[in-house]
Amino acid sequence: MTDEGVAREPAAPGPTSRKAGWYRDRKTGQRLFWNGVAWVDLSDAITPFTVEPAPSLAPSPSPAVTAKKIDRRAKIIGSSVGVVVLILAILLVISLVNSGTSPVPTNDTAASPSLSSDADFPTLPSVTTTSPFESTTTSPSTTVPESPGGTSPAVTSPEVPNPAGNVAIIGDSITALATSDLTHTLRHYSLIIDAVGGTTMAEHLQKIEAIESDGQPRDWVIELGSNDALPEPPNPNWASDFANEVAALQTQRCVVFLTVNPHFGSIALGINGAIAGAVATHPNFHLLDWGDIEFRKPQWMDSDGIHPSKSGAVEMTKLDHQAIRDCQGD
Repeated sequence: MTDEGVAREPAAPGPTSRKAGWYRDRKTGQRLFWNGVAWVDLSDAITPFTVEPAPSLAPSPSPAVTAKKIDRRAKIIGSSVGVVVLILAILLVISLVNSGTSPVPTNDTAASPSLSSDADFPTLPSVTTTSPFESTTTSPSTTVPESPGGTSPAVTSPEVPNPAGNVAIIGDSITALATSDLTHTLRHYSLIIDAVGGTTMAEHLQKIEAIESDGQPRDWVIELGSNDALPEPPNPNWASDFANEVAALQTQRCVVFLTVNPHFGSIALGINGAIAGAVATHPNFHLLDWGDIEFRKPQWMDSDGIHPSKSGAVEMTKLDHQAIRDCQGD
């Protein structure tokens, strides 16, 4: 409110002696302002102002517009989900193709492949042999006593369907000391090892005949004669015993004879000569001159001058293996 105003006709003569201020007319009750000169109406003393109206809110969309927006949003979401599903399906197919598998059918009526029963596999036959001396049929893990007078049980590996793998090794303590190396090196063959310390040719004849009687084609390695030649005492019937051995083996597929150390005496030389004669007259007989090889390689012979050392047993095994491979044309 300002002190200035618009002069108007006073409702009554002004109080010339009064101070400026508000006064009420006694007759009308109207309040008037006296500025010291004239009466001023209150409405003229107030400066008018206007209040701008509040901005009106945008009109809310109609239900039809809202439905269109929702429908468009649903279509976008549906399209996005469809694209994601398609990508996942493509990735699944690529994964299955790369792994070489196909989806498992969920049809309950689909027949699942059955596993083969034990009857579908061939049963490997076992060989049971007899011997005039104490021996047993064992696995290739059989340990052999490394003593000149010890005995070694026969070692028989399972028969295999391929008869070309049939191998029999017959010997005394010289072969017994190499049994562990032989069973490891010849583990891929159907192997029979009959090696007993202190035995002669005659004592192995029955075992040879028992193995030979099964009718299976077989390759043989024969290491016998040392105990016939050694003077403890020497065997006076060695010639007939060797002849019986030849007769039992002459129809076999391949037979390899190991010679006897020639320094064992005259019978040792006679046995080696008989071996050479049998090899000359039987195409299926072969000679492995282990007696001379062992003598010329002192590191391959034990301190007793009879049995092979550990390195000698390994070398004899290699020679036996090579002889069998030669028999089979490998």
